[in-house]
Amino acid sequence: MNKEFIQAIEDLEKERHIPKDVLIEAIESALVSAYKKNYGTSQNVRVDINEETGDINVYMRMDIVDEVEDEFTQISLDEARDIDYRYEVGDVVEYQVTPRDFGRIAAQTAKQVVVQRIREAERGMIFDDYITRQGEIVTGTVQRISNETLFINIGRTEGILSANEQVPGEHYKVNDRLKVYIMDVKKTNKGPQVFLSRSHPGLVKRLFELEVPEIEDGTVEIKGIAREAGSRTKMAVYTEFENVDPVGACVGTRGARVQAIVDELHGEKIDIIAWSEDPQELIASVLSPAKVGEDIQNVVVGRIARITPHPDADKLVVCQIDIGQDAPIQIVTGAPNVFEGAYVPVALDGSHIPGPLHGQPKQEGGTLITKGSLRGVESDGMLCSFGELGFEDKVVPINQREGIWILEKEYPLGSDFAETMELKDAIIDFEITPNRPDCLSMIGMAREAAATFGTKLRYPQTSCKQEEGHAKDYIQVEVKSPLCRRYVARVVKDVKVEDSPWWLQRRLIHAGMRPINNIVDITNFVMLEYGQPLHAFDIESLAGRKIIVDTARDGEKFVTLDGTERTLDDEMLMINDAEKPVAVAGVMGGLNSEIEPDTKTIVIESANFAANSVRTTSKRLVLRTEASGRYEKGIDPNLCERAADRVCELIELIGAGTVVGGSVDVYPEVAEPKTVHARVSRINHVLGIDLPRNQMVDYLESLEMIVKGDGDDLYVTAPTVRQDIEIEEDIVEEIARLYGYDNLPVTIPKGNNEASQSHERDIKDLARDTLCALGANEIQTYSFVSPKGVDNVRIAEDSWERGFVKILNPLGEDTSVMRTILTPEMLEVMGRNYARNREAMRAFEIGNTFMANMIDEHQLPFESDNLSIGLYGGGDDFFTLKGMIIELLAKLGIHNLTFVPETEYGVYHPGRCARILATHTAELENGPKEEEVELGIMGEVHPDVAEKYGIGVRACAAELFFSTVTELSDTTKVYHPLPKYPAMSRDIALVVDEDMTVGEIEDVIKHAGAEILRGVKLFDIYRGKQVGEGKKSVAFALTYRNNDRTLTDEDVQTAHSKVLDALKNKLDINLREM
Repeated sequence: MNKEFIQAIEDLEKERHIPKDVLIEAIESALVSAYKKNYGTSQNVRVDINEETGDINVYMRMDIVDEVEDEFTQISLDEARDIDYRYEVGDVVEYQVTPRDFGRIAAQTAKQVVVQRIREAERGMIFDDYITRQGEIVTGTVQRISNETLFINIGRTEGILSANEQVPGEHYKVNDRLKVYIMDVKKTNKGPQVFLSRSHPGLVKRLFELEVPEIEDGTVEIKGIAREAGSRTKMAVYTEFENVDPVGACVGTRGARVQAIVDELHGEKIDIIAWSEDPQELIASVLSPAKVGEDIQNVVVGRIARITPHPDADKLVVCQIDIGQDAPIQIVTGAPNVFEGAYVPVALDGSHIPGPLHGQPKQEGGTLITKGSLRGVESDGMLCSFGELGFEDKVVPINQREGIWILEKEYPLGSDFAETMELKDAIIDFEITPNRPDCLSMIGMAREAAATFGTKLRYPQTSCKQEEGHAKDYIQVEVKSPLCRRYVARVVKDVKVEDSPWWLQRRLIHAGMRPINNIVDITNFVMLEYGQPLHAFDIESLAGRKIIVDTARDGEKFVTLDGTERTLDDEMLMINDAEKPVAVAGVMGGLNSEIEPDTKTIVIESANFAANSVRTTSKRLVLRTEASGRYEKGIDPNLCERAADRVCELIELIGAGTVVGGSVDVYPEVAEPKTVHARVSRINHVLGIDLPRNQMVDYLESLEMIVKGDGDDLYVTAPTVRQDIEIEEDIVEEIARLYGYDNLPVTIPKGNNEASQSHERDIKDLARDTLCALGANEIQTYSFVSPKGVDNVRIAEDSWERGFVKILNPLGEDTSVMRTILTPEMLEVMGRNYARNREAMRAFEIGNTFMANMIDEHQLPFESDNLSIGLYGGGDDFFTLKGMIIELLAKLGIHNLTFVPETEYGVYHPGRCARILATHTAELENGPKEEEVELGIMGEVHPDVAEKYGIGVRACAAELFFSTVTELSDTTKVYHPLPKYPAMSRDIALVVDEDMTVGEIEDVIKHAGAEILRGVKLFDIYRGKQVGEGKKSVAFALTYRNNDRTLTDEDVQTAHSKVLDALKNKLDINLREM
């Protein structure tokens, strides 16, 4: 390195804001590691970079001591004083050891460090930048869309907008520009991740802070905000200044401020209320109904008496309007749908309407209408459209979307328009939790209101006065799929398709639905009443006059009522006729069976479909409707018949057709009401109150539940619409709701839970701690492996280790199966370390293994924990590994081990491999019995296997069935007092055959029946001419002790003789006493 390098570092400091001393320090530290790695030294070295010239020097550092214990890091005082007589003990001697070729290594290392530091610094700066902007709004561009997740370019990095943080109803595409809320910023290995939101309440709050200066400067404070993204936001605001209107400040002049935010949120409604410290007053403000029609002032009913062309404008006409006064008034309009004799809403001079006017933005507080002149012709007011009277475009009747509002019949001329048309009303929006689908209906909410106010619920009329024929003569229904729980079909003939009467249109409009025609409007109206979606088919469009409910054919095409062609799959439930699909069950009807103006006979569908099926279909088709939203949450099948009857009753009521008697009802499995057992004492205990039984019964019966039993027992049968009533806690909740949550006593939560972990986790942690203490490092490898791994370790073709669980969609062959053993990955790690000049290593892994179910391949695979241990170098050998295993298992409470030689397992050297067995006392039906359990296998890695993995030294490995180890483990601590009496020992040497194992001999000694035998320890193995060819001498030290008294020579000799006799009789060995 040179001055240019130092200059480059200084440039980086200026450009990237990475301090120079940080880079220098990091490079020096990396160079120390590079020196030790390349020159194989364990000496204490220091690297120094001259910040002026860029020169690099390596210095060896040695501590001056009286007595040298480590020659690589220490130097004696005498040797130090040979260098400089002034040195004292405790000083440090440094001298230069810079290698000749160290410059090349330094350059490579410095480059890597600088690149890494630049990357880290950039990531750090990005993180620091965005973490400080958490809670802010940024504008970004959609870069890509993956699995409904948006990745948005927000400047210096890419933000993530997940599906659950998007606004329902908003549709995004690549290159769209969005305002998003920074919800969270996290550091990851791949750099900082910025999580964004469009649905967070903070987005609305921040938009108001940016739009309203009074909020930004603290004059007005946002006290609380609740948001149902895409639908409505409620915000409470407050100010300490008496002369400031907090609500008016947020609304702005003519609503400009709030309208700007509504536009940004694509029409989301925003309610702004004044904050109050009084909870009752605040709740009343939050729940106060929205008043409609009250902001229509001085608008009257008029009749167009005469129309003449405008003298100076081709697109304008001059209308003479009769408003019930002595003389008509003159109004100029450009509406294309006016005609003489039409009854219309007339805004007089000085009137007030909600607006917006055609082609203009809506103004807060409405619009004042005054007389004026259009192209030189006087106009005394204005003829109004639905939109100009405050109705949103989505609820304007289909035939009134263009031009002014034409009334469907005659009304008193000059009468107040809002009162005559009954426009003045109050509307409350309720947010219904997913567990209460019964409340997604007017009847459901009325049931709750009746129970709350102690009144009776009146159900709508459903019986028809005149019916002809029977529905089964007109239509057949066949249900082939269990996804359809019930299908009711009713028939209406002599149908007259026309506009609905105004009372029906008005109720639909106030409920947020667009009137279409009388038949469709009635089905929508009943859906709102009962919560039961309905659909009407033109019977002439149903081939064979037959309805078949079945799943679609995979890849089938279908055009829905919105004119969109959709691709179906074989899991989507469809309504078909004898030839073709006609509707997506529970979602939307088809264009090929819609009600036309000339339709004469219709089939009313009132059906119940499985919630999961509708939810999946709706999501896959990206098609959410009022019907699907209700089906997704679950609907009572018993509503089907009542809802269909109500549709027929309304059709008869407005004279839209003749109802055919009876119905075709396919109901395979009738839904019966459930009975739940609850206890009065339990309810009172949970709620902390003392409510009498009779009051609880009154509460439940007000909800149309049937209560039986006496004393403490309540047997509650809820109506089938209440699908959320399943357990006693549900009854507790119902009592609490009607009693009033605000009336419940406030107490401190109680609990006696203790944090703990499972026995299996404790054993794993103990094993990890023990192996780390034994000098091993823990590793982790992938569970997805290559099937060639078992080939590399010489596993037999018919071995259980080849019972792989195959991945259906693997990334490649290297990750195509799930591992059955851990050893191949352990050897791969050992080979990688050896290739990087790691002289020695000890490692272990505790991981899952997976075995295919050989009995039934369709069942889940067997999963178990295994423990793999690997080591090489540093003088470690077979016995090192054996000692580690014995110590580990001893820590886990497993002591009686046997190591049995194994010669057939291909992974290990045939002469240096053993299976590990443990003696276990099993509790059987006929009493306890000792049996041996295999814990695993260990050995020296076969030379061919070691070569395959590039391990150039002797290596050892082991694999234990850790699930079995966990089962046998016993970490119970048992106290044994220290021995009071001395022990006596005897040494013996046994000449045995070469193939006899030490374990066999120890087993005989331990079971020889000597009660005072306390220990057996091998201390020598000898092979030589003195013991003969094919023989070996093994020497043991035997320890004897009695816990109650001091042993005599006679006691020891008696016990020792039993041991010698057992060895002679059972093993037939030559014995030589030492």
